[in-house]
Amino acid sequence: MSAFLKLGFNKVVVDDLHKLTDIVEDPLRNQPVITITNHESTMDDPVMWGVLPLRMRWQPRMVRWTLGAQELLYRNPAANAFFALGQTIPTVRGDGIYQLAVEIALRRLADNQWLHVFPEGRVNQGTEMLRFKWGVGRMVMESERVPIVVPMFIRGMREVLPLRQKVPLPRPSPFTSVFYMRVGDPIDFTPELREWKRKRAFLTTIEEKEALDEAVRIAIVDRMWGSLDALKTSSSDSVIAAGLNP
Repeated sequence: MSAFLKLGFNKVVVDDLHKLTDIVEDPLRNQPVITITNHESTMDDPVMWGVLPLRMRWQPRMVRWTLGAQELLYRNPAANAFFALGQTIPTVRGDGIYQLAVEIALRRLADNQWLHVFPEGRVNQGTEMLRFKWGVGRMVMESERVPIVVPMFIRGMREVLPLRQKVPLPRPSPFTSVFYMRVGDPIDFTPELREWKRKRAFLTTIEEKEALDEAVRIAIVDRMWGSLDALKTSSSDSVIAAGLNP
């Protein structure tokens, strides 16, 4: 993917990558990491990881896990092996937040792994982000240790792989294509989770606990959406300077 970016794109601009690499590479880190990004094309992952430094590519614990649509990726034995080796968890879209994929993701987080999520749940090439799915909220709430959540904004892949084309093949141009990424500040959900557990301890019925859990999940994904949207807005000048429409 690094070669794909270098050979297929006229310009690759990455702002504040250290905010991700410093966290993932920290030998003293005792928390899992969740990165969240807008979703411009079916090739956002793995293309975006081509910007990572070479030193991270040979260490399995510094390679992200991610969730991928089972019906699109896991279609035959060869594809199954490829995406499994690529640390992609098969996800059944529409099966909700209590499906096996989320359970597997929680196991990876329990091992302090790095998990990447596209919380919009599908490719979105519009100008506004979609409402985030609640599954990532459950991951934050039920992780054994509070995860470090890092928002990331990407731009440029919708021109390379637009949804409108009949054949879903990327069309990068070494003369015109631009890829932009910006990493935001980590989000700490410790206060929200501490308050959620405090309130839950006083509830007695399943219905009350489920209502509280749902409200907290919504609050968590709303904060994620707000953080990523703010990162998108603050990146607009850099995106324009790189040669893209914001």
